[in-house]
Amino acid sequence: MLLARFNVKLRICALVNADVMCLAHPDETLGAEDYIDLANWRDRLKKATTPSDFDDLVTHLLHFRSWVPNLVVVDASYSLNVAQQHATWLRHQFHVINANTRALAGPLALFEQILQARDAAGPICYLSEACVGGGLPVIDTLRNLVLGGDTVRHVECVISASMSFIFSLVSTAAAAAAKSAQQNGFKRLSLKKKPNGRAATGEEVRFKDAVRRAWVMGLLENEPFLDISGQDAATKLLALGRELGLALEPMHIRSDPVDGLNDLLADDAPPSSSRVVERFRKEYLAWRRGLAPPDDHEAPPAEWTPPMSHERAIAIAGGEIASAPSPSRKTPRGSHARLFGWSSVETYDAESLDLGYSRAEASGRALPIDDDTLDLVDKAVHARVDAAHANGKVLRHVGRIDVATGDVQVKLEEVDPSHAFAQLDGPELCVRFFTERYRAIPLTVNGPLFAAGMASGIFSELLRVVRHCSGHDRPYHLQLRRTRSMSRLEIF
Repeated sequence: MLLARFNVKLRICALVNADVMCLAHPDETLGAEDYIDLANWRDRLKKATTPSDFDDLVTHLLHFRSWVPNLVVVDASYSLNVAQQHATWLRHQFHVINANTRALAGPLALFEQILQARDAAGPICYLSEACVGGGLPVIDTLRNLVLGGDTVRHVECVISASMSFIFSLVSTAAAAAAKSAQQNGFKRLSLKKKPNGRAATGEEVRFKDAVRRAWVMGLLENEPFLDISGQDAATKLLALGRELGLALEPMHIRSDPVDGLNDLLADDAPPSSSRVVERFRKEYLAWRRGLAPPDDHEAPPAEWTPPMSHERAIAIAGGEIASAPSPSRKTPRGSHARLFGWSSVETYDAESLDLGYSRAEASGRALPIDDDTLDLVDKAVHARVDAAHANGKVLRHVGRIDVATGDVQVKLEEVDPSHAFAQLDGPELCVRFFTERYRAIPLTVNGPLFAAGMASGIFSELLRVVRHCSGHDRPYHLQLRRTRSMSRLEIF
């Protein structure tokens, strides 16, 4: 497709993981078969013996410069160490496609360094759409608004697909209507089950059951507290706020964990009996103070399986992941030689991309939240849901950015059943831009986050680099055609 449409050939020069690099030999006489074939990239990477090293990687890529004019580096990790290399790559005139959120939402000094390198790189592309909306054009829409002369006033969004999924089950418009009718003395609506087990007119799912379902589907981060604490959503808001020109740090974001969990994560909270909760509490408070946790965290208990980035693995694998680990397999921690933290595409088993980030139950890792903690949070959330439904409203996990004041917050909010957020069903994202031109009715980006979403987002940005480098960065050529139905209509 790329050769036919843009007269461009793609050649894979290097693959890098946490431990080793697979490098194509820099020889301009090599044929296509001598580069890395993505059909067997796993085998090539397994057989690689060259230790991962950023300086050696840059040196290797520079060898291709004389006969490969455009070099592109794709960062699909979740590593601060890798994010710190983006400015270097830009200075070497490498195009960078970034799916690493820590480049946009990491330390402010790092983000400013990347901005300076991007501005100085001239025509070199630095694209990072996948960091916020996966495959949805959130950042691209924002930039087009600004470049088109519009002014963004404020943004409201449901930016966490996992929390959107959970609360679309926990708090439905039908359940709110039924509860409100009951509160006002009307006859209770009858409930009929849909084929998927969800009530058709009013019965909601308990929070703890929705969390477990999201875990099995692979919608949650491998550290699920990142989702239900609001840290994942706040990180995306941080990246989006910086794109709006705000010098944000984590401490500037008012992020409220879901009811029940906020008491466990507070500064003055007593030590939790759960080691998992206590470990995350320390990391959460450090993040709130603007101290981003390093790639190598404090060593956890021996029986604890370390979290890994399932989303990043799917993106790297291009939507196909195999060879699930045995339940007893563990990954050692504390090695400072690991460049990519704990991402490893060989650790996941995604059986059905159409159903989302499908984590097989046989993969051996249970939801890493103890039942007592989950019951505590479930009880508090259920009371909050009942209160919202009594008011005829539904609960949604909403983020807001006020560009004028710099106020950024993410929390549970009660919204009307007619609101766009109340209509979200499943792992859907919704970002609404209120601007000078779109005041009363916002410009809205809305869509589901599916398994291949991040991979497709990365690929679309690769196509953008291709169009830019080939001089085809203009409206594509339309070839008009007539169909049989059109011909039949022309007869009359």
